[in-house]
Amino acid sequence: MTSAARRYILNKTENDKQKDDHDDFVIRTCHFSRSIIRRAGGVLTVSQDLAGKEMRAISIREPGAPEVLQEVSVPIPEPRESEVLIRVHAAGVNRPDILQRRGMYPVPTDADPLPGLEVAGDVVATGASASRWQCGDRVMALCHGGGYAEYCRVDENHCLPVPANLSMIEAAAIPETFFTVWYNVFMRAGLGAGESILVHGGSSG
Repeated sequence: MTSAARRYILNKTENDKQKDDHDDFVIRTCHFSRSIIRRAGGVLTVSQDLAGKEMRAISIREPGAPEVLQEVSVPIPEPRESEVLIRVHAAGVNRPDILQRRGMYPVPTDADPLPGLEVAGDVVATGASASRWQCGDRVMALCHGGGYAEYCRVDENHCLPVPANLSMIEAAAIPETFFTVWYNVFMRAGLGAGESILVHGGSSG
């Protein structure tokens, strides 16, 4: 699995107390009973409006070794029409992330410049037309960059439910590899029951 490398576990923000009147933030904000999520380890406050607030993220200062990764404060992204906003619990580390850090992987023009292609966490907001996921759902997702952050926006169709027997760290290591294999083997090649497949370089990044 390409994400066998170490994981960046991003702490939850505790700084969601400011009010904001950002009118262009067109999402359905999550509402929970008494605005809390109860889960093992305690009670997590959920902001009723994340618009205009800041989050911690990992950016690449300049091409180089791991030391060029730095913590920065950036605006929490706003989910677009068919996207969901995920509060990130864990993010996978993939070969493209390493190449991007080294300056050898140009970021697509429509991608988030922050590294990180897969995450696991819980949905905290949804875009205006997003309907597959509800606030509070535990998901693992393939993201178009931006996974090394406390929050990440993702197309709702690029999310999968986190299996009950997997931790968030384990779940964060699945999407990039799983979606790649599923698309190439089953959707493009049409592999069917009873057929065999030979995989070259299956253990590489």
